[in-house]
Order: sequence, then structure tokens, then C-alpha cells
Amino acid sequence: MQRTVSLNPFLVLPNRNKEALLKIAIIGAGIAGLSLANLLNRQRPDIDLVLFEKSRGVGGRMATRYTETHSFDHGAQFFTVRTRSFRDFLARHMETGLISAWNANITKITPNEKPGTHTWLEPHYVAQPRMTSLCKNLAIGLDVRLGCSVDTIHQTELGWRLTLNDGQCERFDWVISTAPAEQTTALLPMDFSDVTFDPAFTLMLALENAPDFDGAIVHSDEIEWIAVSSSKPGRDTKPSLVAHSSGQYAMRRFDDDRDDIGVELTNRLFELTGIKSQNRQLHRWKYAKVTTPWHSPIFFDPENTLAACGDWMIGGRIEDAFTSAEILARKLLAQLQ
Repeated sequence: MQRTVSLNPFLVLPNRNKEALLKIAIIGAGIAGLSLANLLNRQRPDIDLVLFEKSRGVGGRMATRYTETHSFDHGAQFFTVRTRSFRDFLARHMETGLISAWNANITKITPNEKPGTHTWLEPHYVAQPRMTSLCKNLAIGLDVRLGCSVDTIHQTELGWRLTLNDGQCERFDWVISTAPAEQTTALLPMDFSDVTFDPAFTLMLALENAPDFDGAIVHSDEIEWIAVSSSKPGRDTKPSLVAHSSGQYAMRRFDDDRDDIGVELTNRLFELTGIKSQNRQLHRWKYAKVTTPWHSPIFFDPENTLAACGDWMIGGRIEDAFTSAEILARKLLAQLQ
């Protein structure tokens, strides 16, 4: 387990008398977990919140991979803002320019047909200079522990005992999971197996020249979306492209050799667009798209002091993750009063 992050962009709060505080463990530091922690912290700064994130960084699917010359938003490509609550939550980030509208030139690509045009009917937003920048900002001031996974939870007379991946144990009054449904089922005494996901592969290509579009909706068996990451606001890198596979293709090839998949998707991209590059990377997302969400926006068990929230409870959008977290925050704050 890595120690609590103490360097920028994270700022760890001073150590307080934690034994006198209500202690809440939040599993996962994606947009749901970080939104929940911020919402709780605004109303109840006296609560001791700890976020456990198994990855090396925060953000979950709001992810960016980058080199010295190229940057790839290889997870969520953008998000919309359809509710007042989400807009209010993001207001200061919009004012500072951390969140900006992506006025993309979108085309439609169908094999054996001329490319068409597509117009977005609502603003689509991105964080800058990278998609992960929003989550890094939301993590400021929180106790976020990276590279730290929760292996088991066990109920005791003093609350919940969490066993971490390094064998250490910590006690909490509440445990809240924002991890995907399958991982939440493995931890909490609740079955979320009705929730289903489609996987996806993300192909990342470093280009010499940018194509004549910013994004493309693709109707093919292998690829369904293409984006020029370098076309998004605030990006100051060489041309970079990401292509997301279809869910059907990813399910069919999920356990196959990654190099073979990378070659196959690169060749298919060339057939569809004429774009080629040998400088490629590939990422596999097991929980890329929610196909069957949970039947409730949150799971809340005050008797056993357990809860869960996440985009997969509503529909899979970034705003769904926030909405689920907001509903849970209100429910929990009311319970604590």
C-alpha cells in the first residue's frame, strides 16, 4: 500500500483526533467517490473521510495517458450537464476554465458510404488540460490513498474492520463502495450481479498530422468511436487519436492477445479513415459501458452502516455518477442528523 498522497495535486488535511470522529471509508476515487467526499465534506467537515483507490491515480474512467509529446483521453471522452445540481457542483470549475465546452467537428463513418456530418444538440464538456484534471482537483484536501485496495470488510462491535492489500487493518463506522458492481458485490453483503457491462478496447495512436475531424461516430463491427484528443480545449500536444472498440468486438476478443488486437484495430482504422500509425498503445476496459443498470440510484443500509453509489446504478454517464453520489450524500447526511 502506498502512503497517503501528500504532494500536489493532493493536499492531506492535518491529522486530527480521529478516534473522536465519525469515520467513513469510501472505496474508489473516481468521479462518484470524489463527488461524494466533496459533498459530505462541505456539510460535515468534522467527519473523517478516507478514500481507498487501488489504481496509481484518481479518476477511474476519466483517465488520461500521456507521454512527453502526446496525450490520450483513453476513458470517458466528454460529459454533458443536464441537471442544475451537477452544473452548480461544477460552477467554479467552469469559471476557472478547468471545465470547457468541446465544440467538436463530428463526422459519421459507415463502411462503403461517404462520410456524413453530425451535430451535437447540447454542449459537451471536457476537463483541461486532461480529462483526469477534474478528479485531481476534486481530490485536493481529501485523504486519498493510492495503490491501496480493500480486500475484505468484517463487521465488529466497534464498526467495520477493513483489511487492506498490504495486510493492515483499519476501523470505520461506515463503508461506502463506489467501485463497479462486480467489485462491490465481492465486498458488501449485497448481490449486484443483475448489473451488466460491455467491455471495450481503446486504441491510442500518436500521429504526425491531425485528421480533418475532431470526433467520429463509426458504424462498424470493430470500432464505434474515434476522437482526436489533441483537438480538445487546453491540449498542447502533438496530434493524438483514440478509437474505442464496440462492446460486441471487445466481448468476442476480451481474452485474446493484446498485440494482435492492436494490429487488427489499427488496420481497421486505416480501412475506415486512411489514418495510420505504428506508434500505438492499447487499453482494455472491463466495465466500459453500463448495459443494465441497478434498479435504484443508490444502495443504502443504515442498520448495517453500508452504502454504495456509482454511475452503474443509473445509466453510465459521468453525470449519473455524480447524481448517484449526490442522492447518497443527502441520504447519509439526513441519517447522521
